[in-house]
Amino acid sequence: MQLIGHLIIRLIAIIFGVSLAIFASSIFISFGMFTGMFEQFFTDVEYVLDTNIGDTDPIVALLVIGAGFFSSFKIVSLAIIPIFLAISLAEGMRWQGLTINLVMGGVVSLFAGITAIPSATGGLPSDGTLVILLATGFIGGFVYWLIAGRSAGLWLSSNRRLNVSEAQDLDK
Repeated sequence: MQLIGHLIIRLIAIIFGVSLAIFASSIFISFGMFTGMFEQFFTDVEYVLDTNIGDTDPIVALLVIGAGFFSSFKIVSLAIIPIFLAISLAEGMRWQGLTINLVMGGVVSLFAGITAIPSATGGLPSDGTLVILLATGFIGGFVYWLIAGRSAGLWLSSNRRLNVSEAQDLDK
């Protein structure tokens, strides 16, 4: 019965971690687009904002947070299945390392970006776009690792400890 409780708590932590990771990734992309920092990287993408508001304008923070919030819904719709496949793999294999979370975040971001971003050339996006997608995934993977990734699979091992202690109690 405790295994179900551990699983429910773990699912809540995973959902919270994924939500914040997606929001952090969206903020990163929105900040880069609104400040014009990613302008040279997204040369092959058809739909890029042409505005360069500037770093000193106070409205930038509001626009970045607002666009990050709404773009996170788009990211969720594109990447929810790869995200939960990666999380299921990490939970099952008990991968708790930062590196594996960064790699899986980058792979999921590349997959979602390549399938979602329309390229003007019709092929793969440019190298700069791929770098930005990887950086976005790394940020999401890091935020997820901070919240839920560090304890991946621990709920599975807590069940084994309970079974051993229950077996010892039964022997008495």
